[in-house]
Amino acid sequence: MLSPGTIMNMKKLALGVALAIMLALLSLVLFQFLGSELEQDDLAAVIPEATDESPQEPDEPKEEAIIEPKGPYAPWRVLFSINVHDFLEGEQSAEALNTLIDIHETYQVPVDVYLTDPSFETYMEEAPELLERMRDSDLVSISHHVRPPSPYYSGFDWVGLKSLSESALKELLYTYETESLDPVTGEPSGELGGFFGMKEYFGYAPLAVGNTSSKVYGSVLSSVYDELGAVFASIHGRDIEFGETHGDQYARPEHAEIKIYEYPDGNAEEVIESFLQPYESREWEGLTSYTNIKIHENDLYSRGTSWLTVYYEDGSGKSIMDTPPYDLGNAYSPPKPPDWSAGILAVYEDAVRYVSGFEDRFDTINLSELAEELP
Repeated sequence: MLSPGTIMNMKKLALGVALAIMLALLSLVLFQFLGSELEQDDLAAVIPEATDESPQEPDEPKEEAIIEPKGPYAPWRVLFSINVHDFLEGEQSAEALNTLIDIHETYQVPVDVYLTDPSFETYMEEAPELLERMRDSDLVSISHHVRPPSPYYSGFDWVGLKSLSESALKELLYTYETESLDPVTGEPSGELGGFFGMKEYFGYAPLAVGNTSSKVYGSVLSSVYDELGAVFASIHGRDIEFGETHGDQYARPEHAEIKIYEYPDGNAEEVIESFLQPYESREWEGLTSYTNIKIHENDLYSRGTSWLTVYYEDGSGKSIMDTPPYDLGNAYSPPKPPDWSAGILAVYEDAVRYVSGFEDRFDTINLSELAEELP
């Protein structure tokens, strides 16, 4: 005979089985009900339609353009310099300079134009509209440099500057930089010109000057330029940090000097990066560096400069200077082949385009803008 406890357990087991059977039946009814509500279009969205086509191969991964450089680089500050000095071929010189300025206006990149006094005087006579263009431009900044027959051009002291007293030297240099230069006699003309003449015309002192490193006259010339308003001195041959001084001027900052005209068949990006690469560690350290990309206006049309055959003995290059009076009729410079000229113009434009396209890395400025940052 079963005990009361056993009978109770059997009743609980039977009740549990019955509940399980009821839950199973309820689940089956719900599944059939919901399944009937799922339309065929809904199923198609879940189950892909079978096709006779072979499955497509996955697309090849696209090569992504790599923007140089990668990493937390500090920007390079880029100064473009156009050195103008061919005063004996005024028409070609003005045309070339206009072409180069066109490039800078196209890409809205600032530029420094360095004028000699003879070039400035030639433009006054033959291309006054070019001077007006530069004077009114928001992109062009004017600087000053010298060429023969100035006696303080490097290696061209036909006057004997080292024999003068400091006061006499300063008076002479001041005269040269406030009067125009006679290209035949090599002497000041008595007419307004030089550094001061450019200052009067453009409405501001040319920002940078050169030839202040001479042990004979450099310090005196620097003081003359300081009195006339020059801000920067152009020097080369070493790394120059922003804020350094040279004589009475600030040294124009420069780490990489790129003579872009030497690469008529080059790729501008590759050329520029080859000069910047040695300074990669500065970029990673967060140090801003400066590069000067330079060209001469006559690089677009002549193999040399026409004044070489006027102020130096024929065939000597720059080794044997001639003495005044000078015969301007001796001026000659072989023209460049058209493809050579086109190559130089193309690599220069590509250089301007390249740096203008990477604002996070390249800060394009001119000396007028840089002067505003000085203390």
